[in-house]
Amino acid sequence: MREPDRVEVREHLESYATSVTLPPTISVIMSVHNCARYVAQAIESILDQSLRGFEFIIVDDFSDDGSDEICQRFASADRRIMLLRNDQHLGLTRSLNKALGLARSKYIARMDADDVSLPRRFELQMQYLESNTQIGLVGSYYYEIDENGDVATNVVQFSSDPIIVHWRMAIENPIPHPPIMVRKELVDRVGGYDERWGTSQDYDLFTRLCDETKLSNYPKVLFHWRRHGESVSATQNERQRSSALEICSAYLLRLLGRELSLEALQLLWTRTPKTVEEAAELWSLCSETCRAVSAQARWSTKERALLRRYVAQKGFSYVRSQLVNARSWPIVVRLAFQSPRLFVVIVTSRFRRQPNTGTAID
Repeated sequence: MREPDRVEVREHLESYATSVTLPPTISVIMSVHNCARYVAQAIESILDQSLRGFEFIIVDDFSDDGSDEICQRFASADRRIMLLRNDQHLGLTRSLNKALGLARSKYIARMDADDVSLPRRFELQMQYLESNTQIGLVGSYYYEIDENGDVATNVVQFSSDPIIVHWRMAIENPIPHPPIMVRKELVDRVGGYDERWGTSQDYDLFTRLCDETKLSNYPKVLFHWRRHGESVSATQNERQRSSALEICSAYLLRLLGRELSLEALQLLWTRTPKTVEEAAELWSLCSETCRAVSAQARWSTKERALLRRYVAQKGFSYVRSQLVNARSWPIVVRLAFQSPRLFVVIVTSRFRRQPNTGTAID
């Protein structure tokens, strides 16, 4: 691709405003901060989408490694790109809200500056949302890739059943942030990203959207998520974990009507009880959150039954290491009562651990 001459961002924005009159179908929002090594590939993966009717809002968050110049070259060559530059480093959350404020479309699609969207991502996600009007946000399965773009894992997948996604919000973030597509009216309704959160802003947004709509994951790989030493997940892991527990506490307060202790939250998120008493508490928490989600009017009888079976099976896998003596059998009875078919699994498994397949699933 021949690199066009550099133009000033202001000139491009004026040209963009006068040349584009009809709102596009999708607004793609991306924040860039010092990502010169990967950003060109990320932008190209958006411009190569099979669905062409989108605007691409890029916020350069005060990069000093040449990322802004790379973005400018693409912006001058494709009028679908709107490029902004922060006068100081604002961080991901504030930069995304800045992009949201300019978005004009029915749907918002996220993108990160070091990742890769597969060519039919937008087409398939929009079809999914158009066909499932009760769902407000959809993520997707993905592969993790390394610095060189080589696939580093098997398929990473979370549940696509909305009721299970809502339940898993109590124990983790079950939707990957970079490949989401969401209805803009819902994001506006909940106030966008909460700028109190420098990390885990996606998890906070998802938990608040759970109060308004159903969330899901598209059950195929539509995205490559790059893991490298400079990524947020690598550099701010502890901060992310602390923020996530605080956000989870607020979500469960709304869901259950009571505040959980830090110990209870950590037990839910680690799901590795070390004693029979912790196993009993973990199962009790899983059951309580299951009942609270099921009580919401949005779910059908079939969906509620699906969640009960799922939580029983998962609950057993979480506490099975402690089911080794007579004191633990009341837990087994409660598990089997919630899902009678599970009793066969309990008896035949003899509490053996399942082999690790290497595939990251929920």
